[in-house]
Amino acid sequence: TRRSAARPLAAVAARLQGQQVRLRLLDPARLLERGYSLTLGPDGRVLRRAGDAAPGDLLTTRLTDGELESIVQPGGHAGPPRKPRTRRKAKTRGGNEEDGGQETLFR
Repeated sequence: TRRSAARPLAAVAARLQGQQVRLRLLDPARLLERGYSLTLGPDGRVLRRAGDAAPGDLLTTRLTDGELESIVQPGGHAGPPRKPRTRRKAKTRGGNEEDGGQETLFR
């Protein structure tokens, strides 16, 4: 009957709507609008720790209305020393391997 056919579609529509809400809430642009910033290292990856930046590194900080560039100066507290990075291929879900699959805020 029509009702039994419509029930699965309604459930799928409800899940889809829930996923759309989640995507909007997790959008990095919303964080920037709330006053947070994203700081990218010289390789374009998001910095999560002070120890990930070394003196002389050029950093890019993204704000809601633009970007700032800064150079790390020696003498500040940088946290634990940076671990050497090994180059590995990024896993992607869209986008390209170079940008780690991020298409909007991360280059």
